[in-house]
Amino acid sequence: MEKNVTVRVEMTLLKYLKLNFALLIRSRLVILGLVLAVGFSISLIERALEPTGFEDVANWQLILMATYLTLIFLVLPLHTLIRTYYYFHSDSTLSKPVTYHFDTSEISILTSYSKSSYQWERIYRFRVLHNWILIYKNKYLTFLLPKADFQHPRDIEILIDYAKAKKLLK
Repeated sequence: MEKNVTVRVEMTLLKYLKLNFALLIRSRLVILGLVLAVGFSISLIERALEPTGFEDVANWQLILMATYLTLIFLVLPLHTLIRTYYYFHSDSTLSKPVTYHFDTSEISILTSYSKSSYQWERIYRFRVLHNWILIYKNKYLTFLLPKADFQHPRDIEILIDYAKAKKLLK
């Protein structure tokens, strides 16, 4: 018989930032962008090492490459930083402690102001990241569980087994 799992999550801005950057890096669009940026960078380095340098490259090509590299390496991380900071400070529920209780039939959530429970069958998606477990109630509501907040590593395995049993993970 599997035991129940209880985890108390106290989200901090640093944890929330790490999660958002982890999700940013996992984005297909960002991965494609990074691949293209590396390609552009290699192309720029090769041009710079040629005897003619940038003489035969049109100004608009250099501006386009510089703009793209700036977008990928500066604007996206900066946007993620600002958005994460704003969301964290505008939603007081993020910084309040939340206790999750998992068993084979349901997920119970206890905060200082509410108590709710969800049947596993009502869960939309379950994701396991390197340092996080994300449980999506629907497309817009996600329960954020840092793996570091679990009392025992075995509790993470039990929770993943629950998700597999409910066909939320392969």
